[in-house]
Amino acid sequence: MQACVKMYPHEQGRNRGLVNEITGYLFGHALGIPQPDLAFVAHVPIKHINGAKGLVRELKRAKVDTYPAFCTRRIDGHSAAVRVPDSQLPAVVEDIRKWRALPHAVALDENIANSDRHLNNLLRLGTGDYAVIDNGLLACPYPGGNWSAEDLDAQGNYVNVLSENMWQNNPPGRMVSKMLDLSRHHLSAVAGIANELEFWWSKLLSEDDHQAFKAFLDARTANVHSLLANRYGRLL
Repeated sequence: MQACVKMYPHEQGRNRGLVNEITGYLFGHALGIPQPDLAFVAHVPIKHINGAKGLVRELKRAKVDTYPAFCTRRIDGHSAAVRVPDSQLPAVVEDIRKWRALPHAVALDENIANSDRHLNNLLRLGTGDYAVIDNGLLACPYPGGNWSAEDLDAQGNYVNVLSENMWQNNPPGRMVSKMLDLSRHHLSAVAGIANELEFWWSKLLSEDDHQAFKAFLDARTANVHSLLANRYGRLL
């Protein structure tokens, strides 16, 4: 099996990349969003880590032999826009708009406050067919930042990059109706991953951060219908 491996800097425990990746992947699984069909955490030997000299120095000082990485099974596909000239981006956007799971993915990102689903975080599998990757930036208080317990705002209007890229946050009415309908099923779907989420949060977060992140996502899941209605100017 070939796998894609992503490692995040430690930053004295402030970096949220690994816990965000796991959280986003599990939410995507619960909601049936196309994504790699297998994910796991691997403890990578320090001697095999290349191109991250600062991290390696920090780990050697801490006298650890391995470092956790988020891994997914490799799927055949290419980032939607990685080598596309700007002049061809409208055609890429138009093709993504044909993707049957697009409203599912936008509703997912609203739920988990994913602020980084740019076009290269979609893998193109074929015409009008994509899979999502990369949930490393959730609930960012500013572009590229890491959330802290005090920053989490369950009612916050976090940037929904996928919505912006597809429709400048003004999708067709039928698409809004579809997302609102899908959002009504989030609470029951996510209930099926509650124990798994609790397991990882308890391992990767302090108790205070664990409880804050849980409360944040529980509230957004329960209220994702109203969050989407507010974003698109619909009545509840």
